[in-house]
Amino acid sequence: MQTHPQAGPVAPICASPRGTIVVGVDGSPASRRALHLAAEQALVTGQAVRAVLVRYYPVDPADDPVWTRAGEKILRETVQSTVPAELASRVEQQVLHGDPARSLLHAAVGADLLVMGNLGLGGFPGVLIGPVLQQVLAAAPCPVLVVRAEPRPHPHG
Repeated sequence: MQTHPQAGPVAPICASPRGTIVVGVDGSPASRRALHLAAEQALVTGQAVRAVLVRYYPVDPADDPVWTRAGEKILRETVQSTVPAELASRVEQQVLHGDPARSLLHAAVGADLLVMGNLGLGGFPGVLIGPVLQQVLAAAPCPVLVVRAEPRPHPHG
């Protein structure tokens, strides 16, 4: 697993000749579903998957290793519990530090697709998309697939 202290451009390490799908993961139900759908897509297309968790906490630099390990644990557990077993070991996992929108935008440079949940952990009831997603949609360097935590029921039954 890689960690990056600053949010700069991050090239895919396990890049597939078929392309890379980047997924924003924060442990929220929507991001877990986004990771699951990205993994299903990768199984069909042969694309690589890169799961990215962004840590954005104003902490004392001396505490940074603790926060990094916590992020790595969240990401590892999310991948293991969400991604089909035949793909989980091949999912690249990165913990980035910095502004979430900016970090995800940098992580998506060169990707074929960025997949994100519509709301993160701080989501408010009734809000359709969160502020990080709003910023990402405005400046994304690749197509963005927005995933809801639960599929919306079809209006016709």
